[in-house]
Amino acid sequence: MSLVRAPLVLLHAVLYQLASTPPNKTPPKGRYDASEAPWIRIAPLVFKIQQPLVWICTLADILLILAHHLPAPAVRASLNAALCPSAPASPFIRPTLPFFTGLALVAAGTLLRLACYRSLGPFFTFDLALLPKHQLVTSGPYHIVRHPAYTGSLLILAGLGLADLSPGGWMAECVSAGATRSNFGVGLAASTSMLWAWGVFAVWYAWWLAVGVRRARMEDSALRQAFGKEWIDYAHRVRYWFFPGVL
Repeated sequence: MSLVRAPLVLLHAVLYQLASTPPNKTPPKGRYDASEAPWIRIAPLVFKIQQPLVWICTLADILLILAHHLPAPAVRASLNAALCPSAPASPFIRPTLPFFTGLALVAAGTLLRLACYRSLGPFFTFDLALLPKHQLVTSGPYHIVRHPAYTGSLLILAGLGLADLSPGGWMAECVSAGATRSNFGVGLAASTSMLWAWGVFAVWYAWWLAVGVRRARMEDSALRQAFGKEWIDYAHRVRYWFFPGVL
C-alpha cells in the first residue's frame, strides 16, 4: 500500500473542485440557451454533480491507504470491511502509470480552465450568456483555439477516468471485487464490472463532447451576431474549437 497515492489523489480532487466551480454567477438576464434542449442546459449542473463523485473516490482511496498504516488492526479491518467488502484481503491501493497520466491530464485541464477564467474575467459564466459591455476576448488561450475552456473540460474528464477507474484505485480494487487477487469466478465478474464502468464512462465522455460541440456552435453564433466582422476575422485566424488541427 503506497502512501504516495494519498496526497496525489487528494490533489486531483482539489484540482477538479477548482475547475468545476464557477468563477462568476450567471446574471438573471443575458442567457441565450433558454430555448435549447434540457440535455444542453443541464451541463453546468452535471459539472457540479460530478464533484461529490470525485470526492467519494478520493476519500475512499485515502482512508484505505491510511488504514493499511494504522497500528490498530481492529480499525484497519473495520475500514477495509466498510469500503472494500468484496475483496478477500487488504486492497492494493497504489499509484500506477494510468493514474499518473490521469493526474497530469486533470492538472493540465485545470490550469487551462483557470487561464480561461483569467482571460475572460467577469465575462466567464458556466451558463451561456452575453453580459452588458461584453467584449470579444482573443488573447491567452483564446489565441490558440476558440473554446479552450471546453478543451480543459475534456482533458479533465479523460484524466478522471484514468485516475479513478484504472487498477490501483478504490473503484477497480474494491467496487469491482478485487479481480487481481480473487478466484477465477469472482475475478471474471470483477473484470466484467470494470468493463461496464468503462462503458458508462465512454458514454458519459461522448455526451460531454456532444454538449461541448453544441455549446461551441451556439457561442459562435451569438458572438458573430454581437460582434460581426470582428468575430469573423477572429474565426478566420483561429479556426479550431478545442484542439488545433483536430476539432
